[in-house]
Formats: sequence, C-alpha cells, structure tokens
Amino acid sequence: MSYGYDNPLTISYNFGVEDFADAAQALAIQRPNGKKFARIEDLHVAVTETFNAVTTSAFLRIGTASDADKFAELDMTTAADTDGYGTVDDTDAIKAAGKEIDMDNDGDSAAAIDQLEVATIANTGGTPAGQGYITIVVSWW
Repeated sequence: MSYGYDNPLTISYNFGVEDFADAAQALAIQRPNGKKFARIEDLHVAVTETFNAVTTSAFLRIGTASDADKFAELDMTTAADTDGYGTVDDTDAIKAAGKEIDMDNDGDSAAAIDQLEVATIANTGGTPAGQGYITIVVSWW
C-alpha cells in the first residue's frame, strides 16, 4: 500500500497515566521506517485527576530536542476529573493544524529528526494536581 499526504499511515500513540503535577516527563514518538513527513492530528488527555493552575498550567508539548513546543502545545488549564480534554478544548493546541512536518528538514539546524519529542510540563503554585492518559494521533507518509 502506498502512503501519501491524502492517504497517510495514521497511528494513535497511547501512553499510560501521566502525573503532570509530579514533574516534567520526557517521552518520544519514533519516526516509522521510510516515512519522511508527519502531521499531528490530535492531542488528547483522558483526565483522571482534576488539574489546577494556581501559578502556571500544566502542558503537553510536542517538538524537537531544542524546541519543546515546536509542533504542538496543549494547555491543560483546569481540566476536570473524568474529562476528555484535547484539541477541541484548546484551539491553540496544534500550532499549525494540518501542517506538514518534514522530518528531514524541520529539525534543529535543518537536520533530520528521528523522533517527535513529547514532554509533560508540571503546573506550579499551591498544591499542583493533574493526571491523565495521553493519546497523540500522528499521520505519516
């Protein structure tokens, strides 16, 4: 089967429950063999513990090693327990919706990148709280 912009290989990457309030976590999505382009379709967190944002919000970011939010940033604000929270709730979550990511040239210094860096950023102030299961949908071709 041939994959292209109009017929990509779309994969949902599911991560276990992440405790955003605990500390920043570094995760990654590997580029599939033979795929040159990517497009982030959706970011979603199935919230299991209400988020708070006393001083700063928690974030889910997708980018490169030197630019953590280059492709996407989901501001968790005060997402409530049992909510499905994602790009519908935060319209700025995908910085360039539908934007092609050229994995050979969108990296640092126009170098190829082998993976999308995924980071959770802890909220601050008061007693930070917020947990949820992360799903990131990426199309590749």
